Amino acid sequence: MPESIEQTFIKEEEFLARYFDAAMAAAELLEGDWRPNPACNEQTRKSRAEGLAKGELARLAFERANVAGEANGFSTVEILLRSSRRTIKIQVMKADDTVTAEIVEDREGK
Repeated sequence: MPESIEQTFIKEEEFLARYFDAAMAAAELLEGDWRPNPACNEQTRKSRAEGLAKGELARLAFERANVAGEANGFSTVEILLRSSRRTIKIQVMKADDTVTAEIVEDREGK
């Protein structure tokens, strides 16, 4: 029986290094409203947090991702994205080699 995993990522670059295909499915669904940033770092996170606090973060930014699945891959990923105007939660599912994404929450405000 495969080993079950549950993991939360708060660093976008670490999430993208392991689950880039899930991020790309979410990005494609959003048609450019979010661009995954593999070069994200502490300075980027600080700048985003400041923009969010001031109400000036225009683009959706990675907040966190929760991953569930097996040691050899994910079955479900929940990605939370936030801007000063919008919060979106996307669920990405993988069955066999098919990856699908859907918006499960899209609300105005932080």
